[in-house]
Amino acid sequence: MGKFIIFILHIIILFFFLSYTVANAQIVSISIARTNTEGDTVTIKGIITADEFGNQKYIQDNTSGIALYSTTIASLKKGDSVEIKGILKNYYGELELSPVIQFNLINTGNMLPQPKELQFNSGFSEQYEGQLVMFKDISFNTTGTFDAGTSGKNYIIIQSSVEKEIRVKPQTDLPGKTIPTGKVDIIGIMSHYKSGTTDKYQLYPRSFKDLIILKGPVIESGPVQSNLKTDGFTVSFTTREPGNTIIYYGLTKQLEFIPYNDKALKTEHIVDLMGLSPATFYYVQVASVKGNDTSFSGIYYYSTASLSKGKIIAYFNRPVNSSFASVSAAQYLNKSIDDTLVAYINRAEKSIDVAIYNLDNLNLSANISNALNDAHQRGVVVRIIGDGSTSNNGLKTISGPQVFKSPQGANYDIMHNKFIIFDAKHTNPDKSIVWTGSTNLTDNQIHTDPNNVIIIYDQAIAKAFTLEFEEMWGSTTAFPSSINSKFGKYKTENTPHHFKVGEKLVELYFSPSDQVNSKIINYLKTAEKDIYFGIYVMTRTEIANQIVYRHNDQVYTAGIIGDVSGSNNAAYNVMQPVLGDSLIKVYSKSGVFHHKYCIVDQSDDIFDPCVLTGSHNWSRSADESNDENTVIVHSKEVANWYLQEWAQRFIDEGGKVFIGYNKFVDNDFFAKIKCFIFENDLKISINSNVNEECKIAMYALDGKEVFNNIISLSAGNNQIQFKIPEVSNEIYILKIQSETRDTTIKLLKISR
Repeated sequence: MGKFIIFILHIIILFFFLSYTVANAQIVSISIARTNTEGDTVTIKGIITADEFGNQKYIQDNTSGIALYSTTIASLKKGDSVEIKGILKNYYGELELSPVIQFNLINTGNMLPQPKELQFNSGFSEQYEGQLVMFKDISFNTTGTFDAGTSGKNYIIIQSSVEKEIRVKPQTDLPGKTIPTGKVDIIGIMSHYKSGTTDKYQLYPRSFKDLIILKGPVIESGPVQSNLKTDGFTVSFTTREPGNTIIYYGLTKQLEFIPYNDKALKTEHIVDLMGLSPATFYYVQVASVKGNDTSFSGIYYYSTASLSKGKIIAYFNRPVNSSFASVSAAQYLNKSIDDTLVAYINRAEKSIDVAIYNLDNLNLSANISNALNDAHQRGVVVRIIGDGSTSNNGLKTISGPQVFKSPQGANYDIMHNKFIIFDAKHTNPDKSIVWTGSTNLTDNQIHTDPNNVIIIYDQAIAKAFTLEFEEMWGSTTAFPSSINSKFGKYKTENTPHHFKVGEKLVELYFSPSDQVNSKIINYLKTAEKDIYFGIYVMTRTEIANQIVYRHNDQVYTAGIIGDVSGSNNAAYNVMQPVLGDSLIKVYSKSGVFHHKYCIVDQSDDIFDPCVLTGSHNWSRSADESNDENTVIVHSKEVANWYLQEWAQRFIDEGGKVFIGYNKFVDNDFFAKIKCFIFENDLKISINSNVNEECKIAMYALDGKEVFNNIISLSAGNNQIQFKIPEVSNEIYILKIQSETRDTTIKLLKISR
């Protein structure tokens, strides 16, 4: 009997040994895995070398490297030793494991492989794809700051006259950092991109630390403009090591003025640049010197404040809900936006510049074309740019003023601006006015489709819009130049972005030169209390994801999308499971919901209430090819005007409006909520002061709904328990909503 037991034990040991051997025999080196066929399942083992690119990570062993793409590996960090099983996939030329079927974390905190030191001629190749590499003695062919847009942006780098590209990804810390002006060593992951006729290798730096600047007190951040005044502004920047402070500036890129020079060595550099002229634009470059080493920033374009009084007016062509007014009531113009515009045209004294997607006087009570003709007749210089792809019937009756249409063809999209500039260079700065917003000058757009107009009395803003106009116009005269004009992707970033309008900060951006979608994402990131958006077209899921992130971070979020057909549906589908009834889609119930605005933190003065509006839809074409304009007004009053408009549109479509988490909320009630997950039970304890029915919904941090139900509360203590699907994460989001209350709280999983 004893011998039999020993025999059985030997069999069991042999079985486990064989199982272990077979399991481990499945692991192959990454170089071998890369020789397999797309669609094959492989198991590899290595060290994670990059975790900065969102769901995309990289792994390397002593033979090669490869990309990983999966939402299931979010927890993996650089230095993790891991066994990965996944399916080989060729994604736009780059080989990756996607999806990852399973992984086994072996240990953490390992040293990363040393980057392979290579040369441009041989290093940008398939041999090194997915691996950590280094190139020395590199320079950039451009200055300024890195901008990754919403999906990444490429920059030319040079080594011994050979040009290659790095790609700056938005998930890294590089966007906003100063592009080095001297020689650097660059570390990164070698990547491959192939689409159509494009087939190239490009380097992915993981962070600003992957750019090893060789000499000088490195400029690590800035310059940043602040404290705008009529006679100057503040410029600040930081350096990695102490150095002196130099500010070069001038009215041209030659920076012709005597530079500011402070010889004291420091890392925090703050300079009040004074003695400047009002409503004037200055080129600025900062530098820092230590010994024989000097670091320079790119050249930036800054504006001083105007002498204008700085009035801002907003008009809406549909009724607003003044019950939500916190400062003053928003202004509803009932079928009279055209009359109002003609009144502005009639008051112009020196110049009128019009950039309009569509102008048609049919069924308008005031003939805008005739008003422009009359202005020309009385000596006002009138210049008009229209979109070349629309009928623009109103431009056909223009006689006297010059009209210029945007070019057509494969290299151009639409000229989608809707702005008008009055008397930008008038000797009286209060005469300088900009009219913009979402409204085209047509019957439906003025009378039916929900739209807005924002009017800014400020000479510096008017001059900035004029720069943009004249870049498209091609000249500074009354006559356009088709040879010098630039539209769409051919335009440059040629305007200042920050202005002081009265006591309000106003930001100004133009597409496609200013990477506006990335500005929208950064704008949403500032939200602390609430976000309300009303967008006609929204195709970008990265913007939708940012809205979900802010919602899950307990920022109250609600919105309207005017069109959810086609590619708009993808962004809607990202948000709808999370926002639920707080997201409304409009199927032209009241014409086309044509607004393009977003209101942030209007409910709390502490968190910089502001509104974003203009002609820019949240789409790829608006960001990369259309001519568009966007303004961000930092003002509680202006933001609240747009909220009054938004609230009425939301109510019109059957929505219930909440203001942050505070309107209609009994804070004491929500302070008495306790909830947690234990095994497969969701347990909620609520001490309520009313009887009411609430909807509860539980979400993972990526926005995916895990569970929902209805609870009936009684006045007093309520102990509620639900069986829920098995959950693996430690933190979830619980949203509780009734007709009169709304809150979002963190939900913890409790272990034994």
